[in-house]
Amino acid sequence: MTKLTFPVATRFSPTFHGVWSDHQSRDGQTFEVLETLLIDDQDTEDGMLPMYRIRFPDGVVIEAFPEEVDADVTFEEGGR
Repeated sequence: MTKLTFPVATRFSPTFHGVWSDHQSRDGQTFEVLETLLIDDQDTEDGMLPMYRIRFPDGVVIEAFPEEVDADVTFEEGGR
């Protein structure tokens, strides 16, 4: 299994990239980052994955993966 390490985002994308089916309908929407979370993840070298609690303009709050909000992370399968 390939080990992946994601740094905590320092530059967020201006819009959400819905690469996962749960939130694809929000693709292209603006968002506000509320907080950074560190989630246990055995697929990363350090065992932690940053995720982000974000709020969309309509008030809906979700937890987003780095490839959905980080301007410096790309995700080939998601088309970015």
